[in-house]
Amino acid sequence: MPPPSRSLALLAFLLILSLFNIGAYAKDVVPPVKDDFKNAAKNVKSESATTENNPGGVNFNENIPMETERAYASRAIFPDSSSPQFPTLNVGTKTTSLIAYHNYDPTNTFHILLVSGNIMLPEKHTVIQNFSVVRHARVVRPGETVTLEYRFTPNSRLEPGLYDVFLHLHCVNTTDNRTFLVTPFGGEVKIGEALATDPRTILTYFTLIAILLVMVYGIGARLGVKKLISQWKRQKGHPRANVQMEMGTADNHYDPEYISPEHLRYRDAILKRHSVSSNDRKKKQG
Repeated sequence: MPPPSRSLALLAFLLILSLFNIGAYAKDVVPPVKDDFKNAAKNVKSESATTENNPGGVNFNENIPMETERAYASRAIFPDSSSPQFPTLNVGTKTTSLIAYHNYDPTNTFHILLVSGNIMLPEKHTVIQNFSVVRHARVVRPGETVTLEYRFTPNSRLEPGLYDVFLHLHCVNTTDNRTFLVTPFGGEVKIGEALATDPRTILTYFTLIAILLVMVYGIGARLGVKKLISQWKRQKGHPRANVQMEMGTADNHYDPEYISPEHLRYRDAILKRHSVSSNDRKKKQG
């Protein structure tokens, strides 16, 4: 049996693992954004590349207006979504998006500083969840295209239905150091129920079961259950020899039908001889 210190260390590790799991889930839910950021999200226009750069029909949102006359173009896709025109997300499940950004300006370099996102109620422009802000610090030189990966998790308390999802790039123009906001994706998506095979849910259950097993093991070690089990196994591995003892009857009654005639005659002769010898001894003593 391992020492108690080792069991306590294992229990502490499992507790830290469970707290890390809970913290990773809470990371995707941040406080509401300020009013100026919400207004920027309302008024910003979406930049996107033309469909000529989209071979194979990947999951671009077709509602985003084309603005190829700009010095840059950006669009987001959801590679795990089943519908190219209408992405479907799941509450409580991490969603992966790929954001492409192309620099058409032959003389200007752009810097992508941050990537963020949020969920709004349809046609109300009310932010109900902000996703984590991820720092990238990517440099996009003239004629260059970069791809960024951004992951977010819709809150598990959201009711399944239709919502507006916006993904934003916070960029800097190196010519005049102007900061601007690019929205590679902004449109209606369907949010469905949570997946039963969510890896985070499986990890949570596994952590709880492991903690429970460690607690049961510690309690059993404290009460000496392991020693009792070892003794029981040793006794089971070396069983005692079965000793059969024949118990006689309490009386001399028997059934003559089950005894052979020869044995009966032999018995009678022995009894008669014993009786005669006994009488002779009595006469001599008398």
